[in-house]
Amino acid sequence: MVRLLALLALAASFAMAADPTVDEIAAKHAAARGGIERMAAIRSLKVTGKMIMMQAQAEAPLTLLIKRPNSVRFEIVVSGNKVVRAFDGSTAWDLNPARGPNARKSDEQETRRTSETADFDGPLVNAKGKGITLELLGKEDIEGSPAYKVKAIRQGGDVDYHWVDAKSYLEVKSASRRTVMGREMEIEAFPGNYKSVHGVLIPTSMEQRIEGRPLARIVWETIEANAPIDDAVFKMPGN
Repeated sequence: MVRLLALLALAASFAMAADPTVDEIAAKHAAARGGIERMAAIRSLKVTGKMIMMQAQAEAPLTLLIKRPNSVRFEIVVSGNKVVRAFDGSTAWDLNPARGPNARKSDEQETRRTSETADFDGPLVNAKGKGITLELLGKEDIEGSPAYKVKAIRQGGDVDYHWVDAKSYLEVKSASRRTVMGREMEIEAFPGNYKSVHGVLIPTSMEQRIEGRPLARIVWETIEANAPIDDAVFKMPGN
């Protein structure tokens, strides 16, 4: 009997130490952010801040507009020139004075990627409803803390990786392969300094790395939830 009780206690300790499943991680991540209901209550975000370019030691002002269900507009002003990338729910486009005065419609891959940025809940929240398959790839150390590595496979075939802190269940890193100037590279992002906006935790800073090298740091200075945003700002000029 003593031996049996010892075996049962050992089995119980293993069960308690077992890592959660990928679905449990996703659920805990959503709860840590504030819960799905609070996230869904935010219908739009207007965010302003700056991008600090590591190499040039220069700063550029940023504006990000997101509106449900799937519209996004990103603006950055570099050397006095405004660069815009946007998606209105069907068409992605960009406007870059370096390429001319007219807006350019994005190709299929750019459209997919730009549309993904309109999902400010992230792929770990309601993944099945978005057609995203999640796979748990184990644990890794991120900036000195253990984190669960989750693979997100999207319907279009794109694959992203997300690291969720094992204690806070907030995302601490993401990575994907992107084509930059004709060359495929690994882009990493390290979100941090989470702050509550309408009861939802949102990162207010993000470090970006390319092929492991520091590229830029984004700092969001103002975040306004449920701000009125005209749908027209997401539309491609001339359409």
